[in-house]
Amino acid sequence: MTAQEMSALADNRYDDVLETYKRIDEDIRRAAEQGKHSTFFNFVGSDHLTYMQAQDHYRELGFRFE
Repeated sequence: MTAQEMSALADNRYDDVLETYKRIDEDIRRAAEQGKHSTFFNFVGSDHLTYMQAQDHYRELGFRFE
């Protein structure tokens, strides 16, 4: 694999991660607009992001998980 191919693969993975966070953010926003203080979002794990990585990301933003 060339450096360009590796870079393109990393860029695609980053885009996939951002898309997953965007979908989760939308789930959170929708719940907040309905006046909810908690929500459940359907996290579909994949090869680009684990559930634990997503939890860590949102914990850093001040969210908590039960």
